[in-house]
Amino acid sequence: MSVDGDIFKGTFLNNMKTGCGTNKKTDGTIQQGLWRENKKQGLFQTTYSNGTKFCVNYVDDKEDGEPREGKCTRPNNCIE
Repeated sequence: MSVDGDIFKGTFLNNMKTGCGTNKKTDGTIQQGLWRENKKQGLFQTTYSNGTKFCVNYVDDKEDGEPREGKCTRPNNCIE
């Protein structure tokens, strides 16, 4: 569990999220995708506590383009 209460299921390297993982925030939001040195990279499946899903692309932890409602359709080994 992180200091902000988030729960990360994945790999840490030098105390940083690295590789495929799932992050559950305290508000129930779940983000699933690839982390590199604690930064989100590539496609992430975001599921809100009400079940609504969005596919978001990240570059160096910043959203790149508009989020799309629904499941991610492009292949990504980190998203189930």
